[in-house]
Amino acid sequence: MKITLLRKLSLTYILIPNLLFSFGWFRQPYSGILIAGFIFLLIRELKKKNEPDFLPAKDLFFTLLFAIVWTFFSGAGGLSDQKSDFFAHNAKFYDLYKNPWPTYFPEVGRYACYYFGYYLVPSFLGKITGDLSPSFIYFWSVLGYFLGFSWVYLLIGRKKVGLFAFLWFRGIGYVLCLALQKSHIMNIPLYRPVINGIVQQSSYAPNQFLGTLIVTCILIHDVFVRKEFKEIWFPITLVFIWSVFPSISLSIIYLIVWVRHFIIKQNYMTLCNWSSLASFILPAILLLPTLGYFLSANQTTVKGLLWQFGDPFKISFYHFTGIMIDLVVYFLLIRSLKHREKLIPFWFTASLLTTLFVFSLYRVGFHNDWFYRTQIPIFIILVIVLIRGAYDCVEEKLLPAGWLNRSLSLLIVIMMFIQLSAYVHLLRDNIIVKTLFPSATSFKPMPYDRFPNVYLLMKKMYQDRGDAEQYLGQKNSFYELHLAPKTDKN
Repeated sequence: MKITLLRKLSLTYILIPNLLFSFGWFRQPYSGILIAGFIFLLIRELKKKNEPDFLPAKDLFFTLLFAIVWTFFSGAGGLSDQKSDFFAHNAKFYDLYKNPWPTYFPEVGRYACYYFGYYLVPSFLGKITGDLSPSFIYFWSVLGYFLGFSWVYLLIGRKKVGLFAFLWFRGIGYVLCLALQKSHIMNIPLYRPVINGIVQQSSYAPNQFLGTLIVTCILIHDVFVRKEFKEIWFPITLVFIWSVFPSISLSIIYLIVWVRHFIIKQNYMTLCNWSSLASFILPAILLLPTLGYFLSANQTTVKGLLWQFGDPFKISFYHFTGIMIDLVVYFLLIRSLKHREKLIPFWFTASLLTTLFVFSLYRVGFHNDWFYRTQIPIFIILVIVLIRGAYDCVEEKLLPAGWLNRSLSLLIVIMMFIQLSAYVHLLRDNIIVKTLFPSATSFKPMPYDRFPNVYLLMKKMYQDRGDAEQYLGQKNSFYELHLAPKTDKN
């Protein structure tokens, strides 16, 4: 497969939910304008000429098989043990399948305000077939993982073991915080900033991870392989309805690249042409209604600087233990590779670590979803850099230079094995073992239809903690009054 074709398929995958969202969530003429604009930009992408780079069929077969296996174990479709977040994931699928669009909660008289991108295609297929089949969810997820893993596989130099290792990197801070919690030395709050591994993001938040993985890899390929700095803005705007916080992170990452290339290196004259209109202005205009929708969000969400939520000394300790140690470890390791890594430059990864530090200072949401999700694209890039560096050292039969780097590398490997051990139970807790050896596992897929909508489920599960309210839009918001389809609700 030509890499250009992989890019086209990836853009089509993340764009289709935007078409469904435009159709279901906005009144005319905005809905028609959005759909026409997205189709125009997609056709523009599809017309671009193929480039010589390609992935051989055997490599595509490997990444497809890898995607099929991992999707099975990730919990998508209920084929293996699902993390607790799947209560809400399944409820969203059912809500979007069963109820009219846009999502409305009659219990409180409010429209929902949430990034539904991942759920829209399986739910739409359920609507037109009359059945929300888990197979729709599974195969939609397989396709996303196939595209995302193909990009990762390409960027790490087509290393099969490297693709497996990609899942298991993790921050050290989580283990330290967990040890303090389990030993009763200190009660660590849930909102403490720690780095979640790729496997956590995938198995807890596939709705945010899949689109982010694909677009992050396209960004790296466009900027550092193709040396094309204009075309990545369109994919970033498409991923907002998949995941708001990672999209903000991707926008900031792109801004760093954009400023360096067009302003600092004085390439701003290349912006003065008609292609810039389609590359920057049109995608930004098409994003405006979606931003208007998200700005209608309920404003009762917990948010503020970390130090507003407890004793400053304790918060500083949580911050140092949870994130600062990891930032130092990853900085030292990546710095040791700066003369060996030829694709992603050190200035870029250093700026990402700085950005991650800034993100860690602020909290949004009961669980601090802001930090847990904005870190996704940053950590994907850091892991790709480390895998590329590790293979470079192996191929040249070199150990990381210096005892400190060797110690840190060993520590990362130990963390990966700790991570892996926490998921071994999936080999037992899945539909295959349940079917063949029912007494060997207590596995049972989570239901989809326990509640008529996601608001009632969240209210039942978390009561007055505020999780359900995070799904609400404001009454008489700009979206409700001017953008939502005209019904008796508005």
